[in-house]
Amino acid sequence: MIFNSTSNIVRALYLLMVLACAVSISELRSKADGLANAPGIPTPSDVLGFTPGDDRKLASWANVVECFQKLDAASARVKFEDVGKPTMGSRFVRAT
Repeated sequence: MIFNSTSNIVRALYLLMVLACAVSISELRSKADGLANAPGIPTPSDVLGFTPGDDRKLASWANVVECFQKLDAASARVKFEDVGKPTMGSRFVRAT
C-alpha cells in the first residue's frame, strides 16, 4: 500500500497543494506579462520620465494624478474620478 500512515497522506496532500500553487503562480505571471506589454497602456516610467523607486526621484501629486488619468484614458479596466476637494485645495481622487 502506498499510503500506510496518516503522515504519508498529509505529505502527499501538501505536495499536491504546493504543485497547484506553483502552477497558479506561473499562470498569473504569464497573464501579468501580457497585460504589462499591452499596447497603448502607459507605464509609470512613461508618464513620470523615471522609474518609480529610482534613487533621488519622487513623483509629485500632480504627476501621480496624471498617471492615473492616462491609465483611465488608455484602459477600460481603470476608472478615475474626482471625489471632491479637501481643505488644502488639492484634488481628492479615486482610481479603481
